Amino acid sequence: MYQEQKSFQGKHKHVILPKHETATKPRCEWLKVQRYQYKLYMGVSGGSRIKVDYRFTEERIRLLENIPNFLWQESYTVSLWEKCFEELLEYKETFGNCNVPVPYKIKPELGEFVRTHRILYGQKKKGINDLLSDEQMDRLEKVGFCWAAEDAGKQADRNCNADGESEACDYVWNIKLGELCEFQRLHGHIDVSNDNKNLFLS
Repeated sequence: MYQEQKSFQGKHKHVILPKHETATKPRCEWLKVQRYQYKLYMGVSGGSRIKVDYRFTEERIRLLENIPNFLWQESYTVSLWEKCFEELLEYKETFGNCNVPVPYKIKPELGEFVRTHRILYGQKKKGINDLLSDEQMDRLEKVGFCWAAEDAGKQADRNCNADGESEACDYVWNIKLGELCEFQRLHGHIDVSNDNKNLFLS
């Protein structure tokens, strides 16, 4: 299935399969399972009793993400998009920019929102599809969203002052501080156990 999906992308330049065609239905189901397992793996499944398949590993995530334009979240409902946009505004309020790291361990769905919209923007510009609306694009641009990951890094560099005192000069440190604050909010303390220590490793 993986090789078939990779071949489909090579031909069509995207991974959005027609759901109602007999020929692609098995791959649609396979993709659905991979996306669901990813949510379980990242801990954003909404309390599902289904456990992560032990075969779903970082290596599988890497292989899927190596397929150009692969999306973990194929589409956003209006309510889900607004929720993620509000989280993006909260992130900007905390860090002064919209340069959410991908992956973002403390809020994986926000990191994926950023990654997905960069891909959709690129597809829109190339005329591959029009899944990113002009309104969404306009709203994201108005809050300083960077469409290219490398531009986000350059933006952080520009925000540094001559003495290196700007928060943007220590981007990773600020991310870890935000993760620690969120951990404290959730658990009422900052005594991070060994089970959670990977949360704060870059």
